[in-house]
Amino acid sequence: MEIFNYTDDELTELMNKYKEKDQRYKLLFNEATERNEKIILHIHKEMVRRFVNKNLDKVIDKMDLNE
Repeated sequence: MEIFNYTDDELTELMNKYKEKDQRYKLLFNEATERNEKIILHIHKEMVRRFVNKNLDKVIDKMDLNE
């Protein structure tokens, strides 16, 4: 891109367009990050639930043996 052929107004307009695009990309990135955090949290909750259920069965089995 040859910036020397642009007037000051044209350069300002170009700069503003890039700033708008940059803001949109930042917004999209933030939305994607938030969505990923929700997915990771959901997976973590599911892993904890499965772990607890699996180990709870073991505890219950041991309690039954001791009675």
